[in-house]
Amino acid sequence: MHVGLPKTGSTAIQMFLATNRRALKRRGIACAPPLIDRYSQLEYGLAACLRADRLVEDEMFRNQHALTRPGDQADLVSALPTGRPECDREIISSEHIGIWLHTPELRAALDELLSERFAVFRYIMFVRPQAEFVLSSYSESVKRGSARSLQAFVEDYAELDIHQTILDWRAQFGARLRVAAMPGAGDSGPDLIDTFCAFAGIDPVGLQRPTPANEALSRRAAGVLRRANDVIGKDTERNTAQRAVFALVRKMTLAALSAGPRLHLSDAQRTIIAQRYPHAIDPLLDPLP
Repeated sequence: MHVGLPKTGSTAIQMFLATNRRALKRRGIACAPPLIDRYSQLEYGLAACLRADRLVEDEMFRNQHALTRPGDQADLVSALPTGRPECDREIISSEHIGIWLHTPELRAALDELLSERFAVFRYIMFVRPQAEFVLSSYSESVKRGSARSLQAFVEDYAELDIHQTILDWRAQFGARLRVAAMPGAGDSGPDLIDTFCAFAGIDPVGLQRPTPANEALSRRAAGVLRRANDVIGKDTERNTAQRAVFALVRKMTLAALSAGPRLHLSDAQRTIIAQRYPHAIDPLLDPLP
């Protein structure tokens, strides 16, 4: 089970698995198509919430699927496999799991669910330094409709604590959890897909690589999108026409202004993040197999 977190390469990993689904099956590795999302097998997160009698806390997802009580989630996960896997091995990946299952109770529900299908299973989690995670989260927020400045975002950020997330999962699952660092763009050594394959026990030779997705914004693109967001209004208050207009603006902006200097944190902004999240993640990482 790949425990995906946002902005840690989860989409690329899921696209890799989807692209190579048939090739992996020929090797005895199953990667079932997601039931709800295009790439993320978020149905496992929903099933864990249902088992724990909890309604998923993702407000946007709840509204999209008209979920008002835990039982409403049952129809969405009714097609979830219950028997033994058809291949010797199976890989499950969801970028929603790491965020949705944020309590011991919810994580235990997932573990119980998986234990009913698999005699042996383990978890893989990719992480990145907190400062880089915050910067990437800001970039994504602008793509999704925010007009806030990077400075304001950094000053107010109090969402996902990478260090604490690792500790929480490791305290519950111990050696069954493997934690890997998401390789940076300029890092030497194995890239994200090679690293994932090493931890998942996949030989990457002969498998297709996905086209990069969710790349970081350039400074110019971020500026244009922020101005567009300011004019169009808050994302949560937009009507269908306004959302369509912004989607077109975003598509044109990313196509025209993808090159150039990337968004980056100033030393002062890094200091703010370091003071709020003082613990390094390096001591918690597992070595490459």
